[in-house]
Amino acid sequence: MYSRNVTSLLLVALFSGIGCTSADSTDMSQRPVGFGAVDARGQNGTTGGLGGPTVTATTAEELMNYISQDGPLVIQVKGTIRLPTDVTHNGADTYGMHMVRSHKTIIGIGEDATIEAGGFGIGFYPWDNTILSTPPDATKNVIIRNLNFDQKDGVYGETDGVNIFMWTHHVWVDHCTFRNSVDGSVDIKRGASYVTVSNNLFIEAPQACMLGRHEGAEIPYEATDHHLVTYHHNWYRDCEERMPWVYWGKAHVFNNYWSNVQGHALTVGNESQIYSENNYLDGGAFVTVHSEDGALLDQGSLRRESHNPAGVQWNPHSFYDYTLDPTDEVKEIVMANAGAGKLAL
Repeated sequence: MYSRNVTSLLLVALFSGIGCTSADSTDMSQRPVGFGAVDARGQNGTTGGLGGPTVTATTAEELMNYISQDGPLVIQVKGTIRLPTDVTHNGADTYGMHMVRSHKTIIGIGEDATIEAGGFGIGFYPWDNTILSTPPDATKNVIIRNLNFDQKDGVYGETDGVNIFMWTHHVWVDHCTFRNSVDGSVDIKRGASYVTVSNNLFIEAPQACMLGRHEGAEIPYEATDHHLVTYHHNWYRDCEERMPWVYWGKAHVFNNYWSNVQGHALTVGNESQIYSENNYLDGGAFVTVHSEDGALLDQGSLRRESHNPAGVQWNPHSFYDYTLDPTDEVKEIVMANAGAGKLAL
């Protein structure tokens, strides 16, 4: 699908959705590949702010105002915006996360668009463990692309780059770079679903990506379309663990690249079903099993490891179309495309 020539690779990948997106990333008609593209929960794929006005944020005050508005909006981020970490929402401490409303596209302009200290929360807050299925007012349809996240000054042990929770659905996190995470870089939990995490660069993350933790909520997971997430063409560089760690959910993990893993890449957690394809591990451990009732089926990866493969009772092709890159080309493709600043703006 991709040429080995880097120039050609970038041009092709920018529209494919497998590697990247279209050559003009301000084209809001683009769609993700994976669970973020599925028609479900009353939302036909992830379109973000498509159809709404385009605004530009250069200050924290502007950005916080735009993400809290109702209705579709395309929010362009220019330069470095330092978000406050001392923030509450509905009277509860959000640990530096700023809530994003439905139907938003947040996209960085240029290579250096950066979110410092704080991060984005996509869901409603505070937690409510009595909600056991998707409420009608659940947050939905959010796109976050081409941003650098740096949480080195976040609330210690708490601030995420992007936290998707409380039955939020249809989110696409694409072409972002995450550095200095003090907690998760991209966490997805509490019934959130139909999410694609693609073409991102995670650097030295202690806990890069968690999927499915529910923290006491007795959600009837076996009866709901909860925690359905696609991870593809991400680069995990010098990270420790959770790339991703999957609990109580279905994760499709394909064409990702891990380099110099400090702990382990994939974690098989409670009642997880991980469908892994054509991934490339370059140093470190590929899999650790945290719970024996979890399952991992791997096909075609450089380091082929499975755990209870018969327990993976689903196939991504039943949900969406996608094309795999050959395993031996994944490292080159991902290194050339993952992270912020790789889109033509």
